[in-house]
Amino acid sequence: MAKEEDIVSPPSDGKELKKFAKEIIDLFKDAALDIIKKLDTSKKISYNEIFEYFIQYNKDPRIVKGILLKEAAMNHIVLYQVFLDKENNIVCNADQSPIGRKLKTKQLDDDLIELFGSNDLVIVE
Repeated sequence: MAKEEDIVSPPSDGKELKKFAKEIIDLFKDAALDIIKKLDTSKKISYNEIFEYFIQYNKDPRIVKGILLKEAAMNHIVLYQVFLDKENNIVCNADQSPIGRKLKTKQLDDDLIELFGSNDLVIVE
């Protein structure tokens, strides 16, 4: 499980975003036993599926933003969805695992491709 001191905030400096993205991925790896239960697999992930999840979990009063991170793998794409509080810290469960999910897909729909553009990280407010 991730420890409280491992929970990170997104940097305001664009050059540090890659490092922040790696830290998000590492948090999910630390919480791998819990996250594997939440791993959804489908051939194509849609913009609507992603934002329905953000809306569904946005009921936690600590959550003010969401992060969508894309990681290219050998024959698939991995998406990480996590939430931020007002201090831009990743919102976690009581056991310090991040509230969020990891999705493995073969393809993104056109709206998600457009949303990411040339970026791998999107912050949703």
